[in-house]
Amino acid sequence: MTTAKTISRILHESSVYTAIHLLALALLLYISSIGIKEPLLALPFVLFFLYGVIVDQRMLQNAYFWLGASVLFAINIAVDWYTPANHHFLANYLCLVLFLAFLQPREEQEAFIANNFRWVTAILFFFVTFQKIMSPSYMDGSFFGYMIAHGGFLDLFQGIIPGFQELIDANAKNILNFSDINPRVQTAIDLVVADGSHFAFYSKGLAYLVIGGELLTFLSFLLFKEGKIRHILLIMTIFGVLFTRAEGGFLSLLCVLGFLQCTPDAKMFKPLYLALFMILCGLLVINYVYI
Repeated sequence: MTTAKTISRILHESSVYTAIHLLALALLLYISSIGIKEPLLALPFVLFFLYGVIVDQRMLQNAYFWLGASVLFAINIAVDWYTPANHHFLANYLCLVLFLAFLQPREEQEAFIANNFRWVTAILFFFVTFQKIMSPSYMDGSFFGYMIAHGGFLDLFQGIIPGFQELIDANAKNILNFSDINPRVQTAIDLVVADGSHFAFYSKGLAYLVIGGELLTFLSFLLFKEGKIRHILLIMTIFGVLFTRAEGGFLSLLCVLGFLQCTPDAKMFKPLYLALFMILCGLLVINYVYI
């Protein structure tokens, strides 16, 4: 099949069922990463997902397939409650939505999925915005100051912000070691500069910029079922997070959410979401971004 025909098929086929296949692939990568630490826990589910993604794709429209995936995430969160990132909970919620969706009559499933994924997107951006507004360390810029001091954040600006590279060299190793400590073990280390407060001039403005963008994204998905503006905001968010935090797992889920909600008036965004998704999967495989 030629590239033109492939793109045409993607543009005109249902966004919902293509997005389900993308979600299954993203979760397969995540479950495989669990398998590195918990092979006995993850192996049955890795084989299960491989069967659904490659051998018999009808499994992806089975309610109990997604219930099983949700159980895996719940177990993983319960076992290592201090390790999973917020988007691992998001993955669990998406699996639960699909479980409930495929219990509905077949003619209602697609609308059920699209409607609930829209609400998941709106609720997601509400809470990420609310969390930041309620966090004093975020609002005063010290969170971004810390992340800058950590290294691996805003790398493009290393040559612009005075003292950036020197601080990273002094702090990065100690901060990374500290972040790996099991919180059940009471211990501490000394950091040269812990909060990056002398970067407040730069980081406070960035904090307000991020909050503004996330608030607009929340409102766009809350108020509108269709339209291009919400996809423009979501794609801006994806690029912003990619170039600052490299959260590949979270961004791959955002691509799935965006792709699924490409109504006919916004179908031109589908190839972009798909391209971003495949790039992120490739970066996850080579461990260039984190899950």
